[in-house]
Parts: sequence; C-alpha cells; structure tokens
Amino acid sequence: MRVRDDDWSNVGVQVTFAEWLAATQKRRDFLTEYGKEGSPSLDINASISHVHEAEEHRDKAKSFLIQAKAAAMFQIRKEFPELNSREREAVEKDRVKDFQAIVDACESTVSSCVKRYFSRR
Repeated sequence: MRVRDDDWSNVGVQVTFAEWLAATQKRRDFLTEYGKEGSPSLDINASISHVHEAEEHRDKAKSFLIQAKAAAMFQIRKEFPELNSREREAVEKDRVKDFQAIVDACESTVSSCVKRYFSRR
C-alpha cells in the first residue's frame, strides 16, 4: 500500500508502510525512550519538538491505518459477500491489526512525551 509522504521536501513521493516503518524506526525508538525517562526535560524547545515529532509519526501511522481499513473492507466485500456488517468488521479488524498496533504504540509515545513535558511544571 502506498500513500503520499507528508514531508514537503518529497512532494509526490510514494512510500509504503514497510518503508515508512524502516525509515522512522530509529527516531520512533528515540522518542519512545525519551518519553519513558522519568526526569522532566529542562529544555522546553526540545520537549515541544519531541512532542510535535511524535504526533507527526502518530498521524502518519493513522493515515496508513485508514487506508488499510478501506482496502480491507473492499477486499472483504469482494471475497465474502455473504458476511453481515458485524462479521465484515471482525475480519477487517484482524486484517489491520498490525497497522493498529503501530498507531497504538505511537499514541502511547505521544502521551508519554506530553507527560514528561508537563511534569517539569
């Protein structure tokens, strides 16, 4: 699955979910560790920057999830026309669970970075 990258320096460049995961892995790991550190950050500009970056990763992951859900629903309707909406939704959730896990992880990172920022006050 390909979507347009939101980085304006790469306008029109298409990136897959796997490519995005690989390209952002180190930064996402850094932000996760940053958010887990117990001590408040003394550098307010860095804190704001880290929160903003974590939010961008979360939003990008959400865009992949939305597209994966749409693609899954079309495919499920085609493969299993006899299923009712509740059954289709269950199959769709199973098919996009990897995307959902990444979104959940990114959301957790955002929350922990925000908590670290506000813990300094």
